[in-house]
Amino acid sequence: MKLVLAVVGLCVWLGAAGCGAPNDEVPTKREEPVPDEVREALHDSVHMALSTNHMKMLLLTMFSYKDEKGQWPDKLEELKGNPDLDFAKVIKNPVTGDDPGYEYVKPTGDDPRTIILYQLSNGKRDTTLPVGHADGSVSQ
Repeated sequence: MKLVLAVVGLCVWLGAAGCGAPNDEVPTKREEPVPDEVREALHDSVHMALSTNHMKMLLLTMFSYKDEKGQWPDKLEELKGNPDLDFAKVIKNPVTGDDPGYEYVKPTGDDPRTIILYQLSNGKRDTTLPVGHADGSVSQ
């Protein structure tokens, strides 16, 4: 719902800024400031998208690790050596501000729905936020 509000608010704001003006006129000044609700919804949506992206990058790197070593990593820190991953950046959670912002649980079975990556809030699992699964997906 916040994302819908953010998109609608952004469209309204862009319309107020003169985007899409006739004759391709370039607006020189935005008439109205972005409403706080829209700004907050956009901020939250961007941070949630970034966090989901961080989780997908961590999961993808775990799959590479598993392919190379024949097993899942024992802990997230084992991914630090991967040159394709900026570990220091993606371990920070942009939604909660936690660093580390994710908790990895090494899977013990073959069920692809197993949750293997949780987001942390104040150092604890926050099950209200999206989680990462053993199949590489991220879901709410």
